[in-house]
Amino acid sequence: MLNIFTLRIPMKKLLCLLSFTLTAALSAHAAGPYHKDLLKGTENDLVKADQSKADIAALHGKKYTFIYFSAHWCPPCRAFTPKLVSFYNDNKKNNDFELLFVSSDKSQEAMFKYMEETKMPWIGLKKDSPAAGPLKQKFGVKGIPCLVLLNEKDEIIASSYGTDGKYKGPQVALEKYLELHKK
Repeated sequence: MLNIFTLRIPMKKLLCLLSFTLTAALSAHAAGPYHKDLLKGTENDLVKADQSKADIAALHGKKYTFIYFSAHWCPPCRAFTPKLVSFYNDNKKNNDFELLFVSSDKSQEAMFKYMEETKMPWIGLKKDSPAAGPLKQKFGVKGIPCLVLLNEKDEIIASSYGTDGKYKGPQVALEKYLELHKK
């Protein structure tokens, strides 16, 4: 074991070095490596229900991210969305997740109408964002509603689609999140 006193480093320099190291480590953790590549280039494509620009920082530093693929024209989506809003509001106090809405609506106006009608408290990806297609492909979205739960490394923890490709429904991701909180 290394004894710092045998190194003969002056205490002032040692404290300065330790302070710098700790500050750097804490800064790196606060910014987080979370979702570094997932939304690369989408900084200007994130919006809130009130049509204002959303800050990508809302997704940083969270242990989990839900991605919700849905649309206003989809009856099963409209049935599930109020449940998701309730879940979000009930569990947001945990402060360890955020949710991103990826719309399959026919227009940006329809997307905003859906977000406003259902009181979506999370952020959305603009309808015309070039990231929407790759996200759907990356997470194997074949239909909606689809909810994907990711960890901080953007690995799928749970999805509406099982590993066998069969549809299991969006509640699977919610149940998995709640299960993780029981541990």
